Amino acid sequence: MASDPDRSVLHNAQILRFVAAFMVLFGHIQHEATEALFTRGRDLDPWAPVFLPGGVDIFFVLSGFIMLHLGHASYGKPAEAWRFLVRRVVRVAPMYWLFTTLMLLALLLFPAHVSHKSVDWSHVVASYVFLPWENAYGKFYPVLILGWTLNFEMFFYLLMTLSLLLPRRWGLMALVAVLGVLGLGGAHKVAWSGLLSPMNFWWNPIVLEFLMGAGVAMLRLRGFRLSGMQAAALTSVALLWMVFSHQSGITGANWLARPWWMGLPAAALVLSAVCLPESPRLPTWKRWLSRGGDWSFAIYLSHPFSLTVAAMVWHRMGWTSVEGYIVVCMAAGILGGKWVHEWIEQPVTRWLRRKVDAALMQRPRTDEAGKVAA
Repeated sequence: MASDPDRSVLHNAQILRFVAAFMVLFGHIQHEATEALFTRGRDLDPWAPVFLPGGVDIFFVLSGFIMLHLGHASYGKPAEAWRFLVRRVVRVAPMYWLFTTLMLLALLLFPAHVSHKSVDWSHVVASYVFLPWENAYGKFYPVLILGWTLNFEMFFYLLMTLSLLLPRRWGLMALVAVLGVLGLGGAHKVAWSGLLSPMNFWWNPIVLEFLMGAGVAMLRLRGFRLSGMQAAALTSVALLWMVFSHQSGITGANWLARPWWMGLPAAALVLSAVCLPESPRLPTWKRWLSRGGDWSFAIYLSHPFSLTVAAMVWHRMGWTSVEGYIVVCMAAGILGGKWVHEWIEQPVTRWLRRKVDAALMQRPRTDEAGKVAA
């Protein structure tokens, strides 16, 4: 879900990351609009041509692609495996810890303005270490609720690191086997009462989406490419399948089949994005959308706070337009994420990367574009 602050892996992939963040943000804003005091009693029919939370599925497929694309040359190299994990933690954890702390402070200082007010300190500790833990309401949500996705991400990073300790063939087989068992077992409602609660959380079909992304990476690494017409056709099929799945009610009634009705079209979108040769000269609109991909992680983490501020201002001004509220909140979520990325995420991550690289006594690895790899 997170990419390097200094570069884009591929511009098309960056644009897709921004689209995924936009979907999640737009879905959350419409939900908040239906709950806001000034909208009660008014008709608000949320507009969702596709399953908007499916932006998370796109993130998971992209994560599987990026991690294997970056790590494929590190198999059988324990030092590189350790470096891979440390850089992943440095990339994800500081920002997540920051916003988890802000949410915890909100719970303690402003409980009347927070939906879930109870604080369980064992749950708090588990949230900081990316360990799924039941909260006071019996749900596997961390203190920062949307951090549930990062519990999956960090678990995948750990599995990826362990696979890098092995020769490539055996490492890939092990990665496929573990995620396959967890995903297919969860998809068929196979549950082991002896499993610890965190394992029951990861015993989920959604982990198959990381494998889908890894599969796309293998195709690209082996030289697979699409023409413009082929990419457009594949993208169209993926979008039509997403629309059909959501409008027909498949998305609401078949949660255990989520990798099939959302993961597969997400994988098709990623395949279209990363296997389409890119022009070295980007038009302005594409450059801006690509930069939006840089902001996507910050948008995802910060938008609950941006939306809260926007809602407070809107309510205080006495405005009542639901449509205007949605537009303002979208702007607040995106611009807030841009600000967090440029003023907090980017400088902090760069500083930590330098410290980590110095500590590991290695120069930053470069990718095919000659820039620092994530």
